Amino acid sequence: MRRKLIVLLLVLAVPFSIFADALQLGVNVGYGIPYDEIKSGDADYFALRNFRFSPELRANIFFLQLDLVPEFSFSEGYVRADTQATLALQAKLFDVVRLGAGAGISMPFESYDGHWSIGGEDIDGFSSVLSSSRMLYKLNLGILVNAFEITLNWLMPAQGSFDSGSFLPDIGNSTFSLGFLFSLI
Repeated sequence: MRRKLIVLLLVLAVPFSIFADALQLGVNVGYGIPYDEIKSGDADYFALRNFRFSPELRANIFFLQLDLVPEFSFSEGYVRADTQATLALQAKLFDVVRLGAGAGISMPFESYDGHWSIGGEDIDGFSSVLSSSRMLYKLNLGILVNAFEITLNWLMPAQGSFDSGSFLPDIGNSTFSLGFLFSLI
């Protein structure tokens, strides 16, 4: 399974490298306290457990932005990657600021002793995984400095899954993150 995933990523990397305005790689620092808790003032704001550190891969193709952020957690015999994949419309202003707005999906990839599943479903049942996953809305503001970009992201999960048909954003459970990206091409 791992080899198939690596081959798929390599096959996808070739067209992105040809057509991409920029292929970026970096670190995403997520703040795990939802907006409602921040607003209430009851949170321990600067505790390390509230921050999540993840790799981030982004392809900017013309006016589109494809972003992939897997948040990893590990324990003995267990690996989890809460993966956010979003597609956004983007606009670059004066080659200094990048604005983006889009939507995507949040899916938890898990491995128990080498057996991979997505959201508790076997990988073979991928269509049911998509229907039970939550839609994710994303707004971002990036500052470009040569080959570097610092991006502020606002992530809003939908109130329900694709099955429920409830696509309204759940602003109370929205979170924020910062992306530190370096352009590879």
